[in-house]
Amino acid sequence: MADSGSSSSAAHASATPITGVVMDITVDNAKAAMEFCQAAFGATVDPKHVHNSEDGRVMHAEVRITEKLYVFYHDEFPEYGAKTRGPKALGGTSITIHLDVATPPDVDVVTAKAVAAGAKVTMEPQDTFWHARYARFDDPFGHAWAVHCYLPGHEDKEVKMPSGDGCAKKDDE
Repeated sequence: MADSGSSSSAAHASATPITGVVMDITVDNAKAAMEFCQAAFGATVDPKHVHNSEDGRVMHAEVRITEKLYVFYHDEFPEYGAKTRGPKALGGTSITIHLDVATPPDVDVVTAKAVAAGAKVTMEPQDTFWHARYARFDDPFGHAWAVHCYLPGHEDKEVKMPSGDGCAKKDDE
């Protein structure tokens, strides 16, 4: 049997060609969701990447939060058989959009900006048992967000689960 090539070709064949993940987020008001991202995170929206339906709903919009992080937003379109719905229609969400920030104080800054833009805090910024500064909030459209930054020296510390403060499993679960 002939040699099929170098070991690098075998490694390439097993390597994934995926270069990133982009969230395509369904909401009940994509224009307002884009405005929330602009106010809360300083996001930008390029009008060339916003496509509306004839009735004015957003079919696709690219919202750039940072140079490397962007999301797509679109309105609900149940009349076209689209099965995606926003959290309000579903009564909740199954994901959390997780933002890593550069420094622990940035957790507080990002959370405060999100609140000023209409978010509701579900976990105040705090230092956690996993040695990170962390906060959670829900945006006005029902999506859950988290903001996170490891604390200095976290690599040298052991993570110990707390007991009796809400992290323990409840009897009825």
